[in-house]
Amino acid sequence: MENQKPTVFTFFKRTVSFFALALATLCWVGCGDDDDGEFDCTTTSISFDLSVGDCSDLELDNVSGGTAPYQFSIDGTNFQPDAAFSNVATGSVTVTVRDANNCTNTEVVTITDNLSLEATADAFTITAEASGGTAPYEYSVDNTNFQTSGTFEGLMGQDYTVRVRDAHGCSANVSITSAALTSTTDARDGQTYQVVRIGDQVWFAENFNLNTNTADSTSSWYYDDDQVTNEARYGRLYTWFVAQLIAPQGWKLPSGDDYQALIDATGGGATSVNALLVGGNSGFEFELGGRRSGTFDTFGLIESTGFAWTSDEEMGKPSDGVSFAIREADDLIELGSPEKVNGLSVRFIKMD
Repeated sequence: MENQKPTVFTFFKRTVSFFALALATLCWVGCGDDDDGEFDCTTTSISFDLSVGDCSDLELDNVSGGTAPYQFSIDGTNFQPDAAFSNVATGSVTVTVRDANNCTNTEVVTITDNLSLEATADAFTITAEASGGTAPYEYSVDNTNFQTSGTFEGLMGQDYTVRVRDAHGCSANVSITSAALTSTTDARDGQTYQVVRIGDQVWFAENFNLNTNTADSTSSWYYDDDQVTNEARYGRLYTWFVAQLIAPQGWKLPSGDDYQALIDATGGGATSVNALLVGGNSGFEFELGGRRSGTFDTFGLIESTGFAWTSDEEMGKPSDGVSFAIREADDLIELGSPEKVNGLSVRFIKMD
């Protein structure tokens, strides 16, 4: 029995020593910082220099203090290891540097000359305007051919990326969709119309629908006076006199020669009828919207014949205007001469 006591005592001493060592180790790891184990950033001072270059590029230099590696942000949320930012937006920017211990420092810088670009599209034309940066500007829609004008005409009905570059080679981009290029909006009432290019001409691909009526007079009508049924498909019917006055800016009422060029461009005769009617391969989408008799105040010929006013008068007969007409049943396409007081559909052609 006496021989076992030293063994027990030795085991106890070793156990105490082991726990003492463990306690000392834990204290060395966790007792040097805040009570919750997080690094105490109050003892850390991070400094850096900021510079704003061409193209609104922002760069941080001479970063010191804290513990590397550093990360950088201009929105306080998204951080990156690179200390440079390109094309930073105009305005006040808060730059943040964060070190390996999540300690941070921030500085505010103002970007004043950021190059920006605005662009609009209407009827196969793009108009772009740059601001900021350093003039002069150059514009492109293919990133290859640049020009000093921000206007591009005769474009295709497709998506484009408009690009501007300034005197320092800084650039900005704007995307334009095909839908924007193949439509036009009448600023007077906000209605948007589809347009189509046929040959060298750009046409409305829908009948016009501007309300020209006032409390004292009626100068446009829906077929059968039924707006609910006929507005979306056929638009309004107008007298020749009113048709001369209502073209949106940049558009005109077509002449008889304009319509003849349209007929020639689509093959003439039955070929043109098939191409120009709704569902045809030209995209003109002409409707057989009938007409209103100004003499008898009656409507007729809907779904049989479509009419559209020209800007011309019938020679030698000032009471009559000249109209474009398609009658589907016998593939008739012609220029006729109805009375100017009749109500017919209206299409417009883009001015040169």
